[in-house]
Amino acid sequence: MYTIGTAGHVDHGKTLLIEALSGINPDRLPEEKERGMTIDLGFAHFPGKDDEPIGIIDVPGHERFIRNMVAGSWSLDCALLVVAADDGWMQQSGDHLRVLKYMGITSYILVITKTDLVSPERLKEAEEEALLYCNEITGVKPPSIRVSAAAGENIDLLKEKIIEMCIALPEKKDSEPLLYVDRVFSVKGSGTIITGSLTGGPISKSSQCFALPENKPIKIREIQSYYTSVDTARPVSRVAVNIQNFKKEDIQRGSCITTAQSGARTVRECIFRIDSQENSEQRIKNHSEVEIAFGTDHVLGEIHYFDEPGLGRIVFKRPCAVYWNQPFVLIRHGGSDILSGGRFLWTGAARRHERRKIAQIIQSFPRVITEDHKAALFFQLKGFIKKQPFIDPGILSSKKILETGEWFILQDIEEELKNTIVKFSKVSGGVSRKELQDTLGIPKSLVKSILDGLLSKETVRENRGIILYNQRADLQISPMGKNLLKQAKEMGKLGLELNKLKISGAQKELRNLSRLGLVVGLDETIFFTKEHYNECVSGILKDMKPGDRFSIPQAKERTGLSRKYVIPLLNRMESDGYVRRDENERIVLRGF
Repeated sequence: MYTIGTAGHVDHGKTLLIEALSGINPDRLPEEKERGMTIDLGFAHFPGKDDEPIGIIDVPGHERFIRNMVAGSWSLDCALLVVAADDGWMQQSGDHLRVLKYMGITSYILVITKTDLVSPERLKEAEEEALLYCNEITGVKPPSIRVSAAAGENIDLLKEKIIEMCIALPEKKDSEPLLYVDRVFSVKGSGTIITGSLTGGPISKSSQCFALPENKPIKIREIQSYYTSVDTARPVSRVAVNIQNFKKEDIQRGSCITTAQSGARTVRECIFRIDSQENSEQRIKNHSEVEIAFGTDHVLGEIHYFDEPGLGRIVFKRPCAVYWNQPFVLIRHGGSDILSGGRFLWTGAARRHERRKIAQIIQSFPRVITEDHKAALFFQLKGFIKKQPFIDPGILSSKKILETGEWFILQDIEEELKNTIVKFSKVSGGVSRKELQDTLGIPKSLVKSILDGLLSKETVRENRGIILYNQRADLQISPMGKNLLKQAKEMGKLGLELNKLKISGAQKELRNLSRLGLVVGLDETIFFTKEHYNECVSGILKDMKPGDRFSIPQAKERTGLSRKYVIPLLNRMESDGYVRRDENERIVLRGF
């Protein structure tokens, strides 16, 4: 489903155009009808492809209502930029087009209205002038159509072009629902009704939604979409939701209805990047107060710039509902002058020492960003992130990335966390897993993954839930021992063969490494690293239980080793109590 909106100067024929397209007059307020001017948002729709409704949002064109223009445009798929042929391009024509640009709406049609009131020469002049301004502001010339809503000229053609434009949009993928409230009212016998444009994902009566910034669950009694009761409403569409547990005064325009998984949150500040600077830093003084319009909300806030151009922090005067990469428009406090627009790229407070790092990371991002960049920002700041299907590890960092359990982690961060765990394990009495969790301040499953690695290498040991330092880790390894251990790791399945080493004292060093548990000797002639030995043992014993039998060929198949290595390996497994020999077979005594 799709929603389009109008944009353009006051009295350029937007409302009449919508009525011609849909048969619905979107002006609903008595004052609007009396004054013949749209003041607040108006709504209509007409059938698109396969009779699926295309919603239309009519926005006020007067400069005093520019905040309502933002409220009407945040959810649009595409737009109609309306310019009257008799007046031509006006101040609000450009302001509204800038709002569309800041809101990320790149698909729009230039509609030249009131064609019946001017000469062919004036019509051509108005259209050419408007196209030049469009190209100057957005960098592209949009398709244009000349219409007369009063005479019905080219209205059907405009409908066709709107449907074509909607169909050509990139395919939408359902995510989590977002619905910014634009109206709240009560109906006798039903209670509180909220209306808004639904984006992101569907909602139904059973959806587990809540309201932000109220931070309170909502109970949905009924949903209407385009005046029809539905069990499930799909994006992008206009909806009215009857909610049970809110009074009219408990929720307001600017509130956001969403789910816990959407990423929207209640915050008092954000870090932003301005999309198009246009000397905005000269127009907006540092530490000054401006109005920030986003979703259907607008709020006062203070701007605090960073050293990096176009980046800064906004501190709101009250809690607000925002989401990552959300577009916003900056408006002069108390006026209607559009100062700039941008995106929230860090939602919520950041510690002072983190802000500069966040700014530096954002500065390296391209102008058009994706969910991968959100992951990259968090990863480069924190050094770890949970694996997710959409994350491309290549975009996360240029540094070396490791995988541990369900996490990606920077190698140096993992090393830092390991050192911290070892440090606390050396304290008298050791440290519990919970204490480690509280101290490190990282997710529980990540603590477990890193700790499991230390336990497997016997750097630390665990006794009844207490992590203790393994004193053997302090024993000295000579430079020769370190070199032999490195060679053993590089040799992998081939191991180190003592009789092939032309190094004096190698046997003594290998025995020392064996005592430290770093290598395992097979018949004292071949040495595997402890990790490779464990890998071979687990490979042989996989899916086997005590009493099961296996042959030498089976062991060769399971390990990929030749008989030269398998026989010494099985002998070592026998001395370690894993198996017992019975002629040419081995009997499993215990699992790995």
